[in-house]
Amino acid sequence: MAVHRFQIASNKKAALLKQNKREIASLLSMTPLPKEEKARIRAEAVIRDDYTGKLNNAFLVIVFHS
Repeated sequence: MAVHRFQIASNKKAALLKQNKREIASLLSMTPLPKEEKARIRAEAVIRDDYTGKLNNAFLVIVFHS
């Protein structure tokens, strides 16, 4: 049961990351002035969350499949 909840949370986070990446792309494509600073801040958060997701997946493999 815990594995299932963990996977649901992981999938939810992955969907949110995908949405945030699209928002960053739209910020950078704005005309006349792209919002680069806001996009940079969001990109840093996306990178951090991506690393967290990868660590969560590694944790899932190590703990629940051992």
